Amino acid sequence: MFGKQEKKSQEEEMELETTLFEEPEIKEMVINPQDKSESELFDLESNLEIKKPDIVNIVEKISKILSPYFIVIVGLYIYDDNFFIGTILITIGIISLLKISYEDVVAWFEGIKNLLGWDEEEKE
Repeated sequence: MFGKQEKKSQEEEMELETTLFEEPEIKEMVINPQDKSESELFDLESNLEIKKPDIVNIVEKISKILSPYFIVIVGLYIYDDNFFIGTILITIGIISLLKISYEDVVAWFEGIKNLLGWDEEEKE
């Protein structure tokens, strides 16, 4: 029960280290600028696939889920000491939790303007 545990062999440890810390592989593409237009070159560069280790993908997914909650909790904690910064953090956290984008805010603002009749086109 309390005996010595078997030590991992050095080969197993090296394999683990290489899988965790290997550099991402980038697909190489031969791009001839004379054959492609400038916009197509930028599209090709943005489409290069970088293979990330699985642990990086998992950590990214977890941080996307937890970071808005963390921002709200920090905002609530700071709210007593500094009302302005706490309110800003709470608002940012709630906006990111609800996944509200800049386009959504602009659309709501335009809808309110239309509802209240503040269109500049109608005045002219």
